[in-house]
Amino acid sequence: MVEPKKSLEDWIQEQEWPTPEQAALFDAERKAEYGTMLEWAQMQLTGEICVRVTDNGPGGRHGVGGFVVKPEDHEYQTAKQEYGLEKPGDTRLIKKRWLNDQWVVVSNEKIQGSNFS
Repeated sequence: MVEPKKSLEDWIQEQEWPTPEQAALFDAERKAEYGTMLEWAQMQLTGEICVRVTDNGPGGRHGVGGFVVKPEDHEYQTAKQEYGLEKPGDTRLIKKRWLNDQWVVVSNEKIQGSNFS
């Protein structure tokens, strides 16, 4: 015999929900991320620079995006310099913080072991 489907209300009642303490901890951890951004950049075998951006803006707005800069693009040399990429496999992780109404770099680290050779 097939059991009847549960109502949404029944399903909700069966779920384990966080305690008020767990919810407060999660909220505090999330708020600590407000005003932070990570940019991951890597030069591909083709020379293209792939960039992935994740940010937690002031006030909690969250965004994820990415873009590619090709060798023939007019901003290619600027991107190479900005991200410190010289050869395929070079990878950088840049951390930024929202300070005085602008994004400020707080760390710019080369990621080891990502060379394609």
